[in-house]
Amino acid sequence: DAFVATGAVSAVIVDAVRLLVYGSGFLVAHLSASREVVAPVLVGTLCAFIGAFAGKRLLKKVTLRAVQLTVATAMLLIGAALIAGLI
Repeated sequence: DAFVATGAVSAVIVDAVRLLVYGSGFLVAHLSASREVVAPVLVGTLCAFIGAFAGKRLLKKVTLRAVQLTVATAMLLIGAALIAGLI
């Protein structure tokens, strides 16, 4: 249980740092439009926290094999869509 909580906290920290790094770079480059970026960054940060805590609760009920199959299926579908020129 502590391992899952540590993973969730680590994910939140990584996402927060990533948002700060990308956000600060974007703000420096586009300082005049920075007010337009504040709301999406705040929403993204809030969603990262909510997702990490919701994931902590859901992952107790999901097996690692199910996660592996879901990720593999999603990767195959995205790859097929890229090959087909859909995305």
